[in-house]
Amino acid sequence: MEINKIGLIGVILITFAAGSVAKPVVVNDGRRTTGLIQIENKLNDVNGTIELKPALRNGRWPLGYLEMIQSKMTPIPPLRSAWYSENVIPKSGEYEVWGEFQPSVIEGMGGIIGWLNHESGVGIVYQLNGYDGFQLGVVSFLTDDGDTNFTLNGLFNLDGSPAKDDYGSAWSDLGIYESDRFAVLNLIFSAPTDSDKEVLEDVTARVTAYPSFARMSSKLITGTSKIELLTNLPLPKDKKHRIGYFGYWDSVWNEGSKIGNFRWLRYEGEVYNSPPTIEPIADVVSNEDGSVSEIELLIDDQETVKSQLKLSATASNTDLIPEGGL
Repeated sequence: MEINKIGLIGVILITFAAGSVAKPVVVNDGRRTTGLIQIENKLNDVNGTIELKPALRNGRWPLGYLEMIQSKMTPIPPLRSAWYSENVIPKSGEYEVWGEFQPSVIEGMGGIIGWLNHESGVGIVYQLNGYDGFQLGVVSFLTDDGDTNFTLNGLFNLDGSPAKDDYGSAWSDLGIYESDRFAVLNLIFSAPTDSDKEVLEDVTARVTAYPSFARMSSKLITGTSKIELLTNLPLPKDKKHRIGYFGYWDSVWNEGSKIGNFRWLRYEGEVYNSPPTIEPIADVVSNEDGSVSEIELLIDDQETVKSQLKLSATASNTDLIPEGGL
C-alpha cells in the first residue's frame, strides 16, 4: 500500500505477555553464546579469564555444546565465572533452572547459578566437582577478599543451623556418575514453608538441588541424593535477578586448556516483563512530493518469552488510514 498524504497518526503498541511460563524455556541450547553476559572474579592475580565459545568440528561445524576454556595459567584465588541470561529474567523467588555440564578434565568444575544479583555479584551455585561430588555454595564475584569468594554464607540446613562443607549438608555423593557423560544439574527455588520460617526467621527461599542424566532430567542419579537447604540471601530485585551457567578453574594447565562443556540451559517460572518503551521520531520522513517514505518505531521490550506484539494505528486523515484504523 502506498501512502501519499501525511496526517496525524496515533500508534498503540500492545504487549501480550505470559506472566508465568507454562512450559520450560530454552535459555541457551549450547550452539552459540548469543544473549549470555559474563561476570567473573574481581580478584585475579594473573589477569586471566575463562572463555566460553561454541565447540566446532574442523573449526566449522557446531558440535552442539559450548566449551569453557582458560586463557592463562592458574590464578590465585581460583577463577570463577558465570554467563547469565540477558533476556530471561526471573520475576519471583519461585523457579527452576537446569543445565547440562560435562568436565573436560576431572579438575574442571562447572554447573549453574541462580538467585544471582548481577550488580552485587552474589549468587547461589550448584556445581559438579568431579573428585568429590555435587555441591551448593554462594559465590561473590566482586569481593576483594579471597576467603569470601566462595562460601556457604547465607545457606542453612533445614533445622536452621549453618550449612556445612560436608555430605548431608551442602554436598552429595557422585553416585554412579562418570565424567564422560553430561550431568543435568537441577536448581530449584521455592517459597519457605511455615516450619522453615520457624527455624530461620529471615528465610527467603528453600533451595533444592539434584543431579540427573541427560534426557532423564526427572530421575535422580543412582547413589547420590538431593541437597535441600534454606537461604536468607535477599531476593534480587527486578532486572538485577539473573540465572545462567557457572564455571570454575584452579589447576595448573597451559593456556587454552579446556575446562568443561555446557548445553541446554533451561528455565521454568515467572519472567520479568518491563513495559515496552517507544522512542518517537521528531518528524515523519517524507519524499519531496510529500509522500511518506519511512515511519520508524523503536521498541525496547524485556519480555522475550511467550509474548506477542500487536500494532494498531489511527489517523486524523482518513485518506491516510481508513476510518476504524488498521
